[in-house]
Amino acid sequence: MPKGVQPQGLSIELLPYQLQGLHWLLQHENPMLPANADETVQFWKRSAVNAGWYINTATKFSQKESPHLASGGILADDMGLGKTVQMISLILADFEKVGQKISAESGTLIVAPLSVMSNWEQQMRSHIKPENALKVHRYHGSGKGKRLELNNFDVVITSYGKPSN
Repeated sequence: MPKGVQPQGLSIELLPYQLQGLHWLLQHENPMLPANADETVQFWKRSAVNAGWYINTATKFSQKESPHLASGGILADDMGLGKTVQMISLILADFEKVGQKISAESGTLIVAPLSVMSNWEQQMRSHIKPENALKVHRYHGSGKGKRLELNNFDVVITSYGKPSN
């Protein structure tokens, strides 16, 4: 399986399987339509018979317009294999791809159980080079109900629950 490129802003070296995971995650963030009739992407193939048409391999439905491809994926490795580091790498790789900090429209929202919110914050501090530090905000507790300019942060970490009034 192909490997992704080690993000420059990461302070540790990713292991080979983590680089493979990064490559997979990047591919699924920006899926591309199949280039030819031999390729299948998200159940879509180009028609070998009708040029410019797409066929859904699951439903056999054909259409002329380009199908909409879903983006994203689920990283579900076993515990202790570095999922958090791989996701931090993905955030950094996205930053490096655009050559600047991510805009408010494309920042990162992490929704996690309360018990691991501080771990996310700590992992970002310890695995990102200081010169590449991200503006991280923990959106939780009594401050969660207040109006806050969340678009001023590169990463917002929040929990599932909402504050009680």
